[in-house]
Amino acid sequence: MPATFSAGAESSAMEARTSDEHLAIYVTGPLIGEVSSVVPTIDGVVAAPALNKLFGMVQRSNHLSKVEVVPDKVWRTLVADRGSDGEQAPGSWQTACQYLMETGTVNDRIDTIEQLQRGQPHMERAYLKRVQEVVWDRCFIEVVSRGISMGVEERHGLGPTESHVGDVISILYGCTVPCLLRESPWVPGSYRPVGECYVYGLMDGEAITCRSEEALERDKMVFRIV
Repeated sequence: MPATFSAGAESSAMEARTSDEHLAIYVTGPLIGEVSSVVPTIDGVVAAPALNKLFGMVQRSNHLSKVEVVPDKVWRTLVADRGSDGEQAPGSWQTACQYLMETGTVNDRIDTIEQLQRGQPHMERAYLKRVQEVVWDRCFIEVVSRGISMGVEERHGLGPTESHVGDVISILYGCTVPCLLRESPWVPGSYRPVGECYVYGLMDGEAITCRSEEALERDKMVFRIV
């Protein structure tokens, strides 16, 4: 069963109202960004394009094993920054990820099934099992800023397998994780929920807690969900 994302801060109470027209519900929250790239995972394989985007590298053969230090964004995103019990991922997993990059990447991809069958040291095995839990039936997403500033032009994370380029991400009031929404092709101006997602750097309430009430009021949007 896929792992569940978790965040450390909860936004303020949801503002919602139902509508008889098209059985819609209205929810409020800041628009964060738009999905600009989707890389699927198949049977627990972290594909080379996903790793290259996380590392911020142009893809070329067999170079990830030469990375000297694995950035936080990479090793935390691969496990959605959580251990198997839902606690924050331990810092020692950075070393485990480094070991995996040095010994377990083939053509710059990670096959979690193959690597677990090979046998790994205890800490590396625990990290690899968590990677498999997280990426199974999910895809890697790249998100470009829309609405409020994300602090950087683009961020990376994980979304449902149904994620598409053009989907938008919002932190809806009352939700503890970013939500992926898709504009409805049948009801103009309306959206349907696709699922929850993990976006590195936005999982501890930063989009809410670091902004003043005035800024939140200015940047909030009302989404019509059908």
